[in-house]
Amino acid sequence: NSALGGAVHYVTRKPADEFGARVNVRSGTYDRLDIQGSVDVPLAEKLLTKFTFADMSTEGFMQSVDSGYKYGDVNDQFYRAHLLFRPTDNLDIRYSYDRSEQNRKGGSRAVWEIGPKDIFTLPNGVVFNTNPHAQAYENAFGIFFDDHHVSSGHPGAIIGVYETRVADDTNGLQLELDRHGLDVTWNMTDALTFRALAGDRQQTRRVMVQFDADSRVFLSDRQDND
Repeated sequence: NSALGGAVHYVTRKPADEFGARVNVRSGTYDRLDIQGSVDVPLAEKLLTKFTFADMSTEGFMQSVDSGYKYGDVNDQFYRAHLLFRPTDNLDIRYSYDRSEQNRKGGSRAVWEIGPKDIFTLPNGVVFNTNPHAQAYENAFGIFFDDHHVSSGHPGAIIGVYETRVADDTNGLQLELDRHGLDVTWNMTDALTFRALAGDRQQTRRVMVQFDADSRVFLSDRQDND
């Protein structure tokens, strides 16, 4: 049993009494390939096991004009081992271990439009942009932060609809999650059941966010959680 953020609750299948295997393969655009499978292996009449795996991959669809990376990708793996011990007909002892891994380039962030877009020349010859952030980038870095140079798919822009200027050196999402679970259920009588749950969770998560969708400007945030 698992609960994600208190909002989603799902229940995994128990190991089966007989040997069996299932595999599910899905494919799609952008080189999508999802492979999921499980196998039930009874070790004894009262000792059952199940092993599950999943590998999901999709190439990104938003390409960086600065690095060539493709964002919006998927690169996830999942592994699970499940053991069920039934010493009596009324007692179930379940132990499970699972590991999740994610290593993605990151979300498909892009600038849609920058405004206000008025640019004029002052009497002293200085070019001024009425967007204060865009003018600040030009003053500080000599970067033209406008629709022509940054906005994806803007009319006359150098950035296409499915292109972006995001180009982080590190991947946008990296996750390693290990979980152990113990579930003991004792049906004492037809009307009374005792159940005990215990678990352990260890997670390492790193997220890189490029707020302005432009690698030339250093407005980004990295979050590391262990």
